[in-house]
Amino acid sequence: MGGRHQKRSVAILVAKRSDGAEVERHEMSLHDYYEELHDIIDSGEYRASRGIAVLEGRLWDSDGKLVQEFRTRYRPDGAYEGGRVVHADGTVNED
Repeated sequence: MGGRHQKRSVAILVAKRSDGAEVERHEMSLHDYYEELHDIIDSGEYRASRGIAVLEGRLWDSDGKLVQEFRTRYRPDGAYEGGRVVHADGTVNED
C-alpha cells in the first residue's frame, strides 16, 4: 500500500474475470461504499451472471491517503471464496 490519491474519500472497485480481464469498474464516495448496497458486492447472482471471479478495491480517506486495499475471490456461482485485506496500519486479514 502507499501513497496519496488526488481524489479524497473515494472507493474504487474493479471486477475481473478469472483470466484477469476487467468486467467493470466503479468509483464512489466512501459514504456510498459503506452505507449503500451494491450488486457487485452484495449479489452473488449479479457476479455470476457477469463472470466476476475477483473484486479488487482501494479506499482513500478524506486526506487522500490509501487506507485499505482488498482482493476478494468468488466461485463461478458468485459465492464468496476468500479474500485478503491490507489496512493502512499494515494489518492483513486473509482467508
